[in-house]
Amino acid sequence: MCNVTLTQETKDSVTSLVKENILGSIVQIHEGPTMNGNHLHLTVINDQFEGLPLLDQHKMIMNAIGQKFTEGLHAIKLKTLTTKKAQDKGLI
Repeated sequence: MCNVTLTQETKDSVTSLVKENILGSIVQIHEGPTMNGNHLHLTVINDQFEGLPLLDQHKMIMNAIGQKFTEGLHAIKLKTLTTKKAQDKGLI
């Protein structure tokens, strides 16, 4: 089992990868329930998700951050929302 601490550097790296690959994204990252740094909860807000199936939205994210899985990241919980849906849920 990999024991990695979720550092600000890791958060910044994941955020940058998403923002560079899915322009205009708002990214929120939280450590997952194991609290060992290798599980993330990632919320990405972007209007490019409008009309796309959830699987395609998640593929966009995984294509952006896939390299992090070779650097100690083990699992990720994804939530993708449009700006309107995020506003409706009070996330932004």
